[in-house]
Amino acid sequence: MKSTDSKIIIYGAGAIGCTLAAWLAEKHEHTYLLCRGESARTIREKGIEIYGEGISKNVSVKVIESIDEVRNPDVIALAVKNYSLHEILKSLAPKISSETVLLGLQNGILNQQILSSHNNVLFGVLAYNAWIDKPGVVGFQHKGVLE
Repeated sequence: MKSTDSKIIIYGAGAIGCTLAAWLAEKHEHTYLLCRGESARTIREKGIEIYGEGISKNVSVKVIESIDEVRNPDVIALAVKNYSLHEILKSLAPKISSETVLLGLQNGILNQQILSSHNNVLFGVLAYNAWIDKPGVVGFQHKGVLE
């Protein structure tokens, strides 16, 4: 059964972004993966093929190519590299409300310094390995609890 309440955007279609988008899309109707180019085309057409721990399945995920496609997101999970974070935050700031929760999923202190300019920031710690075989195909080890 899917939840219809929160609008969640996963920003970034790397291994972490794709696994999170696939897992959340199964339970949260308003989950969106923000990505572009070949990744966006492939995932829009074929979904995300996710495998690991004896599981292999294809999950349909809503793809957006701009933050403007989702009005008033509740949560934006930033699954991007630290070196991209400052520019991404700068581009997001005028487009999101002060009520939007930003979830930083990068390692290190630098991301905390960059994200501290936003009012509602949470920092996540990820404890699993994930990898991309090609756009839209991602493997993982040890999912853990994610609701």
